[in-house]
Amino acid sequence: MSRNTGSESIPWMWIGLGFVVTIVAVWLAVWIISLALSRDPLPTAVSPAPTVIRLTAPATAVPSPTSSLATPTSIPTLTPSPTPDRKDAPEIITSGFFAQVVGTGEIGLSVRSGASTVNDLLVIAPEESIILVLDGPIENGDFRWWQVELADGTVGFAVERFMIPAAEPENWR
Repeated sequence: MSRNTGSESIPWMWIGLGFVVTIVAVWLAVWIISLALSRDPLPTAVSPAPTVIRLTAPATAVPSPTSSLATPTSIPTLTPSPTPDRKDAPEIITSGFFAQVVGTGEIGLSVRSGASTVNDLLVIAPEESIILVLDGPIENGDFRWWQVELADGTVGFAVERFMIPAAEPENWR
């Protein structure tokens, strides 16, 4: 018959066994470390004797005097690149041309601070809005990103999947 005194007995056998296992593990770790530290060092390679190089170049001639005046050069002229005719939409999305936001299901196109979905969301361009494509594309993950500028001057990155080429709008800034 067991007596129920209301308190649990302390499992001394398991505590003692845990103590013995811990002591054995510590002793084994110290023994392995002492074996590793007491072995002879690995032999080192002997470096060869240094090579002596004797320079025997002849003396240089005395330099001739040069003029202290600078040689004049012509000033380069800037040739401006022609402004592209953006009245017609190109066949594909192209830097320097416009694009229209499409296919977002009236949700709009996310314009982000960088060419990744982890970059901050700057603004959402509404469906059918016109944006100026500044640079790109940048391949990142499953998307092609373009740097774009919205009509309000916001510059960011947008996914190509939701853009189609467009002509320059009449009222662009």
